[in-house]
Amino acid sequence: MLASFERGKNNWAANVSGVIGAGSAGAALGFPVCGVACGSIGAKTGVTLWAWATGVTGGF
Repeated sequence: MLASFERGKNNWAANVSGVIGAGSAGAALGFPVCGVACGSIGAKTGVTLWAWATGVTGGF
């Protein structure tokens, strides 16, 4: 089943790199505000927003 998705919209490598990038960007934005706590919240928010945007645009 995964083979049928590799050439379509759902590419696991793109999903993994997207999640990592979104989490890193969120952490980078949150960390300077209040340290580790905001960095963690920023990372979670970044991943959530990435998943929402990918779902809305038909990336899944």
